[in-house]
Amino acid sequence: MDRTVHITSTHYKNPFWIDIQLKQLKKHLKVPYKTYMVHANMPEGYGDYTDDFDVLVSDSRKRFHQVNGAKLILPKITNNLKPNDIVIKLDSDAFFISDIDESFLDRVDSERFIALKEPKHEGKLTRHTAHPVFYAFKGEYLEKDFNGKSLTKALSNIKVDGGSNWWGHVDGWLRKNVEKWGVLERTNVTNLHSLYFGIYDDLIYHHWAGSRVMKTREDTRIAKKEKVQLDVILKRNIELNKSAIKEIGSDLDAFINKLKSK
Repeated sequence: MDRTVHITSTHYKNPFWIDIQLKQLKKHLKVPYKTYMVHANMPEGYGDYTDDFDVLVSDSRKRFHQVNGAKLILPKITNNLKPNDIVIKLDSDAFFISDIDESFLDRVDSERFIALKEPKHEGKLTRHTAHPVFYAFKGEYLEKDFNGKSLTKALSNIKVDGGSNWWGHVDGWLRKNVEKWGVLERTNVTNLHSLYFGIYDDLIYHHWAGSRVMKTREDTRIAKKEKVQLDVILKRNIELNKSAIKEIGSDLDAFINKLKSK
């Protein structure tokens, strides 16, 4: 089947992950693909990526959200779509660690929408939600209206859901139009932290700390369990993150292998 994968990511302030994403895309994409990047509020002199992405959009706003990136880039993806194409959305600090080939595209065709699931991110561990770290779906969903709403509209607007997450529109769209979506679940053999530094289906790595303050709902649970202040956990997380970033920067494959083995 003749089809293209359209891969998009939004990077804010921190350019560290751009080179890693590009390297892993070139290494693991075994099907035709196009790349789309939004970068917002980047530091001066961070690099010129004009020739590295098929579509590159810059934005100088200091307050910038993923939905702002979606509003800028999804129309450009839609303009390039052909029948049977697939769209993949990646968080800025997420990247491939295994090959994307025709078998994965066949899985997207079968399951229609695939997303990462991480209960430790949620306030309630039983909450089932498609986390926007990684979405893979049929490109036609950006073009068609389903029950009065296209996926483009859902991705481009904030709605706080019952779990205090911003992607309530996407969650609602999925429940109305897909119902049972395909899931990528955590497959770490070694966990440096119960949330951060995650591997999912041995396909995706997500750092979970590329641009956020390392005070999550899971950290609150850890602090309660250890009977310490949350700031104690934050300081520990910062040191752990420094070590992980150093390892990723020096030998990415060795770092991933460490997480995949005992």
